[in-house]
Amino acid sequence: MKIYKYGFYYRNVKYGWLNKELYRLPYTSKSNYSFVLKKLEPITIGNKVGYRVGGDRKTIEQLKEITIPINHVEHEIKDKDCPF
Repeated sequence: MKIYKYGFYYRNVKYGWLNKELYRLPYTSKSNYSFVLKKLEPITIGNKVGYRVGGDRKTIEQLKEITIPINHVEHEIKDKDCPF
């Protein structure tokens, strides 16, 4: 079980911070496509570090301004009956 205490919404998609790393949390789009949990890789923006969020490049400082408490819980399925 992973608990995302802080995160933000950007273009109706929820993002969460876990261990100082940014994740796009699972969601379903308006056209009924499902997107899974994805760890976002940091990128360089000028001489700062940031992330590509919703197709836009955002620095850590910009993301800090929009971060709020979200309290999202992700359950992992681990069982001897499942092949994964």
